[in-house]
Amino acid sequence: MRVDDGDMPNLSLNVSTDKYQSGTTTSTCPKCQHNGEMERWTKTKSYRFFGIPLPLNRSNESLKCTACGKSHKV
Repeated sequence: MRVDDGDMPNLSLNVSTDKYQSGTTTSTCPKCQHNGEMERWTKTKSYRFFGIPLPLNRSNESLKCTACGKSHKV
C-alpha cells in the first residue's frame, strides 16, 4: 500500500532503475560476428523502504553491437 500525503513519509518499497552508457570496448559480437567497437551499458537498480536506502543495489553490464544493434550480457 502506498501512502503519499505530502507530510507523511512514503511507506512503500520503491525500486528505481537507471541505465546509462558507460563507455566503449572492442569485442566480437556473438550474434553477427562483427569484430569492432561495442557500446558498454550499465543498468543499476536501487531500493528504498520507508524512504531509507537499502544496501541491495544491483548492477548489470551489457554490450551493444554498433553493427547490428543487438545487446548481450557481459
